Amino acid sequence: MPRAQAAWKAALARYAAGQTSVEEALRAWEGLLAAQGDLVAAERDEALRAAERARVEVR
Repeated sequence: MPRAQAAWKAALARYAAGQTSVEEALRAWEGLLAAQGDLVAAERDEALRAAERARVEVR
């Protein structure tokens, strides 16, 4: 996630300076969104595994 954030900020700065296209900036934004989605999915999976462990331990 930190790399995706850094890539987005760098692409945005390059776009603002007229050094890159809007397409490159959008690809960096899409990369950031994908990384955030992966993080949410990983946190969800971990929470589900913890809930399953707790459920098994109670039985």
